Amino acid sequence: MKIDSTKFGSITIDGKEYSHDLYILPDGNMEKRDKSHSPRIHGHRSLGKAEIKHILSTNPDILLIGTGQSGVLPFQEDVEGMLQNSAIVTIKEKTPDIINEFNKKWDDGKRVAAILHVTC
Repeated sequence: MKIDSTKFGSITIDGKEYSHDLYILPDGNMEKRDKSHSPRIHGHRSLGKAEIKHILSTNPDILLIGTGQSGVLPFQEDVEGMLQNSAIVTIKEKTPDIINEFNKKWDDGKRVAAILHVTC
């Protein structure tokens, strides 16, 4: 798997463009990001606790969070604490900046999960 590129509103993975946020799971499966349990914070749909629980249940070694093209994805209260209390290494960067990190970790055979926000 390789993340090719991203621009506002989309991400291209293995030559296929997706026009929505994604989860990439350690087994290589991809899912459309489920924002239904994530409240709005300052007008933006936040990264919610239910999403983190879902991703952590896949037992990744590393969780990469692409926080959007400008890096403004807000986090629901307690999400930071959940991440700090897990044994999983978490890296948060703007979505364009996380691509190389994902590709490197994936190529190294790590169990990588990602949450990728493609707007803001």
